Amino acid sequence: METKMPSYAGHETEFVAIGTAVAMEGLAPSANPVLCTVSGQDLAKLLAAGAIPVSVALGVSVYYQYTTARDTWREQSWSNQEMPMFTDSVYQTRHAAMRNMVHESVQAGGTGVLAHETKLHVYEVEVERGENDTRTDHVLEFVSMGTVISSPRQMPPLNIETALSLSTNALSLQQD
Repeated sequence: METKMPSYAGHETEFVAIGTAVAMEGLAPSANPVLCTVSGQDLAKLLAAGAIPVSVALGVSVYYQYTTARDTWREQSWSNQEMPMFTDSVYQTRHAAMRNMVHESVQAGGTGVLAHETKLHVYEVEVERGENDTRTDHVLEFVSMGTVISSPRQMPPLNIETALSLSTNALSLQQD
């Protein structure tokens, strides 16, 4: 699963799913294909551990951070210092996005979610607050995406076999 966030002003997020279809003996086929953000090898590891991918969960949060006169002073100071309001805004935005992703995973019937990708984008917004008072506010956008997993109690044992080995030893044997 690939996420693209175009740089134009529309602030859209595009998701492209390219992958391999996997069928598993011993498990009834799903009525709908299941998307996941893990590789084929990681999928085999999950299945061997008794976890089945159920869905993809997405968490998004957007936060507008108002810049105060004190923030502007700190930003323009000669000393390097933390911007506490900005830091707090990042924490709140991230927390809300992760909470939304967990909520989606519960709605999908999962017992957990593997956070595969997180992105934070910060956009600057120039704002005039009065005569000779222009400040830079920030719009923070946090996106988190992960594979929702379920661990059914009655999962049949899976026989995972390697169909084609791409190790260097296997390749060197074929050349001899």
